[in-house]
Amino acid sequence: MFISDPNVIANPDMYHQLIYEMRIFALLTSTSSAYPEVRAVAADTDDPTQPSLTIRVWVIGTLLSAIGCVINAVFVMRYPSISISSNVIQLVAYPIGLGMAKLPNWKLFGLELNPGPFNKKEHLLIVIMSGLGMAFPPTQHLILAQAMPQWFGMEYARKAGYQFLGALGTNMIGFGFAGITRRFLVYPSYCVWPASLSTIALNNALHDHAGSTTPVRGPGKTVWRASMYKCFWVIFGIYFVYYFFPGYIFPSLTIFDWIAWIKPTSGTLVAITSSNFGVGFGFNPFPTFDYNYLSMPGGYFPMFVHYNFLAGITTGMLLGIVFWTRNVLNTGYLQINSPNTFDNKGKKYVVRNIADSVGRLDTVKYQKYSEPYMSAGRLVSFIGTFAYTTGTLTHTLLYNRHELILGFKGMSIDVKHWWARIRGKPVNEERINAGDDIHYRLMQAYPEVPEWWFALVVLASMVISFVCLGVYTPVSPAVVMMAPIITVIFIIPVGIVTAVSGLEPSLNIISELIGGGIAGGDTMTVQFFRMFGSEPVYHALIYANDLKLSHYVKINPRHMFWVQMWGGLLGTFITVSQWNWLMAIPNVCTPDAPFRLICPGGQSDYSNFIFWGTLGAPRLFGSKGRFKWLLLGFPLGVIFPIMMFILKKRFPRNHVLQASHPLLLILSFAWTSGASWGSYIPGLFINLFSWNFLKKRYLEFWSRYNYVTLAALGTAISINAFIVFFALVFPGIDFPAWWGNGGGTPGCIGSWTNADCGRYKIGPKGYFGPDPGNYH
Repeated sequence: MFISDPNVIANPDMYHQLIYEMRIFALLTSTSSAYPEVRAVAADTDDPTQPSLTIRVWVIGTLLSAIGCVINAVFVMRYPSISISSNVIQLVAYPIGLGMAKLPNWKLFGLELNPGPFNKKEHLLIVIMSGLGMAFPPTQHLILAQAMPQWFGMEYARKAGYQFLGALGTNMIGFGFAGITRRFLVYPSYCVWPASLSTIALNNALHDHAGSTTPVRGPGKTVWRASMYKCFWVIFGIYFVYYFFPGYIFPSLTIFDWIAWIKPTSGTLVAITSSNFGVGFGFNPFPTFDYNYLSMPGGYFPMFVHYNFLAGITTGMLLGIVFWTRNVLNTGYLQINSPNTFDNKGKKYVVRNIADSVGRLDTVKYQKYSEPYMSAGRLVSFIGTFAYTTGTLTHTLLYNRHELILGFKGMSIDVKHWWARIRGKPVNEERINAGDDIHYRLMQAYPEVPEWWFALVVLASMVISFVCLGVYTPVSPAVVMMAPIITVIFIIPVGIVTAVSGLEPSLNIISELIGGGIAGGDTMTVQFFRMFGSEPVYHALIYANDLKLSHYVKINPRHMFWVQMWGGLLGTFITVSQWNWLMAIPNVCTPDAPFRLICPGGQSDYSNFIFWGTLGAPRLFGSKGRFKWLLLGFPLGVIFPIMMFILKKRFPRNHVLQASHPLLLILSFAWTSGASWGSYIPGLFINLFSWNFLKKRYLEFWSRYNYVTLAALGTAISINAFIVFFALVFPGIDFPAWWGNGGGTPGCIGSWTNADCGRYKIGPKGYFGPDPGNYH
């Protein structure tokens, strides 16, 4: 990093400056973290004697996990969904913990009822346990798609044994892989996990009321003395009141389509500037007055993440506009950026029109109905998704190969030690440090969890999954052996991207593509290939993020193991126990469902499984498939990172090249479909102010207030949304209709039709593309 600086190589007189910078870096890494955002929230000291896994953790964590599971299992089926955030859990747990700290110090099952003041470690263990109990949306969507009669209607999907074993298997496989990959995703200091920092900031604010009131210099020669605790409650109160406007009174503040309103009947203007879902790409520099609308909120992520992602998604959307205007693959007849699949009349593709009773392709029905078509934005997303698949592996090998070698070397040494102990031979205590900062060194005071504990969890979960398929379904249990290969291959590369950038890529399309290629028209194989292929990665990243959170706060790793194990088991049991009851609600998962329980996730999964299973990858992407050229994304994912790597080496002084992140540029392409440019640009503006202005000029001010402000905003939004729903929406108290709450969205923004808004109009035949009976 220092020696390769071209300015130093070209100017030997700068050696003294190089030595000075190296000393500063060495000092930071030995006494704290090299990353200011980590130094802002994570303490560089620890008291290993401080109690953490207390009876308070078990009682409060179990209680809040149970309540959260009940709420989230219901509202994940609602559109728009409502969920409990970790910061809301933290806020609710705090007074309960303080109350239990006033109880007598009796002993219960050998545990002290009140071992002392309620502390930060206990508090975060409660948050982690409760959060894990509520992390089940993907599996729930899958079960809904399988069980509901309007979709697959499979009887085995309603059996409690199948539901419990399937959910437990996918969840615990993720837990095991998160533990096995700690030396790659948790211990290294560059794996910051930005999403965890605001959680720690709120924890610091709550447990240090007075906090630091040392004056810090702020913008405009101001001096600030407010503690983090006071800052949290002031920001929380202001935004809690304000959010009644975009959340209830004036929803148009969320999507402020002022450019499209100039001429809402212009299909082209709306397609380019509107942020309404699927209708346009949202090229609008001032699109919202609602912080909750931002897809990439400012303040959380490093500047390079915003720069790269916005550059990539801008390029992807411009490419989508070219596809749409040139009518590539008939995209000009459709909405420009819808994530849906369409038929040849421009309507949503009804997958039941081509499938038999068990979801297999009926060629007669297919030839009478239509081939599938996709929007311009979705074509770009497929290119990006395929490129991301190979690009993840290529980028990781190019840029993280040294860390991978070090990690695997350390893992092999640990395996040798374990094998030597089993055989009763002396062990050479050679170790390789997987971490390089103060937090890793402080964690050496605690006994580590051996890798074989997590390996046993993975093995047991595989057996559970094997039993699940073998006993309850007609699908071969061999899927359980094949699908997790996706997890093994991608968990480290995807985990590194998430840990560094804070963005969590999805592997669903890849697992469905592979499963569809293997299945040969069998939708059930596609379902289970995704269930045991990509969903464990989703769970593994949640567990890994929590492991990093505990790493920053110096929680005993073995305490974390049992808390995560219990949180996963408890969440599985409570969530699964509700599914059959929820599926028995009249009209649930239909447009007529009460309280908007229309199950958008289940509908999406059903369509995807039919698309990839019934139609199948060979028909869509084979030698005669209309979408075969989208597969160019795979070689592009290899070529682009290598090309950027070479250019960075060739032009070390080019700041644009050095700041580029090839994988984030590719990932932004994959996220184009259904996205809005306007949901990303405000985050860049906020981040320019936070990271480029405040952080560079007023580091103390930024360190004290940045993350606690973000925690306050997120908590205010979550609590306000719950109050609005239960106090106003649930009883049916609607705000009087006016233009600001959707009382008539004009033109193509709210009522898109091909006749009025399509770039190309459907002809007198009433459809576009080949005639019925001539479909591939």
